[in-house]
Amino acid sequence: MEVRDKIQSFLTKRFLVDFDKKATCSTDLFKQGFIDSFGFIELVTFLENEFKIELTQDEIMSRSLNSVEQIEALVHRKVSK
Repeated sequence: MEVRDKIQSFLTKRFLVDFDKKATCSTDLFKQGFIDSFGFIELVTFLENEFKIELTQDEIMSRSLNSVEQIEALVHRKVSK
């Protein structure tokens, strides 16, 4: 399973994000109300466990986890280090 597919699958199962009808890979998941602050913690935990990466405080505080496209790009950067 590709990185994007894993991220979308998690978001669909955990936060009921419907990528066929209500969201795209560029949708801001926070502005659209799919993820709140508690969900953000779950997302970070999922990413770190699933992809064996460690997010820095700067990465967590930046806006690099707002959409699937941004999350995927961050994961690719972290994995390729």
